[in-house]
Amino acid sequence: MQFDSLMLHATVTEIQHSIGDGRRVARVFQTSRFDTILELAGEAMPAQIVLSCCPQYGRIHFDDGWMPEPSVSYPLGGVLRRWLASAVLVDVTQRDFDRVVRLEFANARALGPQSRFFLILEIMGRHSNLIAVDSEGVVLEAAKHVTAQVNRYRQIVPGLEYIPPPDFGKQHPERVTVHYLSQSAAQSQDTAAVWFRNTVQGASDLFRDESLARSDIAPNTPASELTPEDLQRLQLALRQLLETARSNATAWVYEGPGNTFAYPVELESKPDYTGTSYPDLSSAVTHVARVEVSRGLLEQNRRRLFEAIRRADETLSKRVAERAEGQRQARDAESIRLYGETLLTYLHQVPTGASAVVLPNPYNHEETLQIALNPELSAQQNAQKYFARYKKLVAMERRIGLLLQAARREQHYLAGLLDQIEQAADDEQMADLEAEILQQGYIKRPRKAGRKQTPKFQLQSEELMGYTIIWGTSGLQNDKLLRLAASDDIWLHTRKTPGGHVLIRTNGRPDQVPSDVVAAAASRAARLSKRRTDASVPVDYALAKHVRRLKGTPPGYVHYTNHKTVHANPVSDHQLRNG
Repeated sequence: MQFDSLMLHATVTEIQHSIGDGRRVARVFQTSRFDTILELAGEAMPAQIVLSCCPQYGRIHFDDGWMPEPSVSYPLGGVLRRWLASAVLVDVTQRDFDRVVRLEFANARALGPQSRFFLILEIMGRHSNLIAVDSEGVVLEAAKHVTAQVNRYRQIVPGLEYIPPPDFGKQHPERVTVHYLSQSAAQSQDTAAVWFRNTVQGASDLFRDESLARSDIAPNTPASELTPEDLQRLQLALRQLLETARSNATAWVYEGPGNTFAYPVELESKPDYTGTSYPDLSSAVTHVARVEVSRGLLEQNRRRLFEAIRRADETLSKRVAERAEGQRQARDAESIRLYGETLLTYLHQVPTGASAVVLPNPYNHEETLQIALNPELSAQQNAQKYFARYKKLVAMERRIGLLLQAARREQHYLAGLLDQIEQAADDEQMADLEAEILQQGYIKRPRKAGRKQTPKFQLQSEELMGYTIIWGTSGLQNDKLLRLAASDDIWLHTRKTPGGHVLIRTNGRPDQVPSDVVAAAASRAARLSKRRTDASVPVDYALAKHVRRLKGTPPGYVHYTNHKTVHANPVSDHQLRNG
């Protein structure tokens, strides 16, 4: 998530204006190890400050609607509740132009206005942290402890003095002079983009690109070739950016390829991005955080479920191989029966106590058979043993055949699940898939799981030429679709390929459904299948009364008859809606 020093600069200004001379802390709580909510008293809204030291979504902003999580309990939360009861937030400051913000509280632990307490939020990617510090600068607690084994220069452990992050000798963008920039650029052998990052404090990629764009400086220009006029424009651009961020009442949310971020100024360096204005920076950050966190959780769940099904498929593949080998061995049953019949036919030619014997094949006298024997048994007993083994192999072949068929059916189901996980577009679809996977036993319910929630399994639909087309995107949704189908509705599914089921509501007149509607529904089925990237996909369709669920099979597994086939072209949702 994009939250650089300019974002922090503007956010600190916004919070300072809101708290004025101070606002009392109503309560403080954690919703996760990395997310702390500071709720302020008073009628001013919003009343909650989000302090997140999450490596991916670190940020600070106003928000509302956050509630405590009873199951969340970390040492930092306990320290904050003790120290901030009745405390007053009196100041919020940014450390130079770093991504470090300090919140100062008076009346800490209700010991009077002179009793001070500080919360320091460091937004630095995987090094992000939220640190509680007393008036003497001693660390009381932190979201993450940093020991000497991790960082020898700077430990964040209760009882030690708080040491701020190093500034690496860079200059605050509002304090840089043309003389300083000129000297630094003349000594640099880097491009303007690299030189800027090494010279200006808090220079994120976005802040750098915007500063250079407003200065009409190409990023790949050698820094040593920058003219005094270039550097004057750069100095002016830096000051204007900070002044605009502080004074601008409007914030912006930009959306580009796979990227959404908020920024306190209107950008000139991102012409390919779509910008939407927001009334304030916190509302813009709140919107982006919800989008990004939701997207991140979706991808995290996608990877988790995908890995669970991949492991199940790997185990199943080994089981299929073992059963196939057992089936191959069982097919030797006829040769075992032949050995028994041969022994009975030539009983008088079998020596007593022999461990093997060579006898003519009773069905082909030109061929001989070498038969292993148990020397402790008679010829007749050896024959009976071969017949018993023959019966066992015949029964095993029958049983293994059924087990192998079920295992291969499950493999087909798992292939469909993997494809559905890959296609899941939102949290609701992923939750439905997780419920199905949990029901099938491929993952276990967490021990600390809360109250069991009933999945919605919400089917999707659209209207086309007066007909309703409904479809499912998971096995349990496909089962629900079939249960809701009327006998004369038209059911569609890609032939011999995992995918979602599609249904056309015919209102009891299936023979009157236009071919264009069937073609559109078939395209939808192809789009929901594993072959969605093919140019042409065979799709079978039949009346719902000819489709039946098979008992003992995975969700979404059906058998259908009296069907027809149409070849469909998978198209996007937009193309389906617009013909």
